Amino acid sequence: MLRIHFTADDIARTRLATAPRADHHDDLIRASVEADVAARVGALLAGGVEALLGSFEPLMRWRAPVLEVRHPVDHDLRLQGRGLWLVPSFFRGATPLPLADQDLPPVLVYPIAPEHRRNTITDPADSLADLMGGTRAAVLAALRDSASTTQLATRLHTSLAAMSRHTKTLRQAGLITSTRCGPAVLHGLTPLGRRLLDGPLCVTAQRSSPR
Repeated sequence: MLRIHFTADDIARTRLATAPRADHHDDLIRASVEADVAARVGALLAGGVEALLGSFEPLMRWRAPVLEVRHPVDHDLRLQGRGLWLVPSFFRGATPLPLADQDLPPVLVYPIAPEHRRNTITDPADSLADLMGGTRAAVLAALRDSASTTQLATRLHTSLAAMSRHTKTLRQAGLITSTRCGPAVLHGLTPLGRRLLDGPLCVTAQRSSPR
């Protein structure tokens, strides 16, 4: 058993890798990995990093502040503020990969959940609207081209305050970036946001009714 000890800084610095590994070249494998990533992002949106860590049960068990991982060697790993990279894989087991540079975060490669393994590329996928709500899915779709908070609120017929809350949630989940340009805040998609929007899990979120 590997016990990974988190501090508050480690929680803040923990990240979910979204680019498929080099072995994920097959369309079905890629779609399977992206389905798993979408489910993890849903947990992240719903409850932050702690909910993300909790979503790995029974493969891993989150008992704050410790993540217990099946491992052939009994060992305690203290992240010491470095955070943790969680990397999905179609093939590999949940094996932490040691890094020579102690200033970099450790990496944990985990196998995707069985329910996300596709048999055909045409299997139905949960829509972004079902995953994160209609308005947030619509915001993501609207950000194919960068836009300010005011522009998004106008396009999606919602208030500035509500749009600020939605963009904050999407930014904290790593789906968008926000940059201040004078009095305005300009938003754009991150690589993860674009993958969710344009990958095999893509849905026409523009047509979702805001809620």
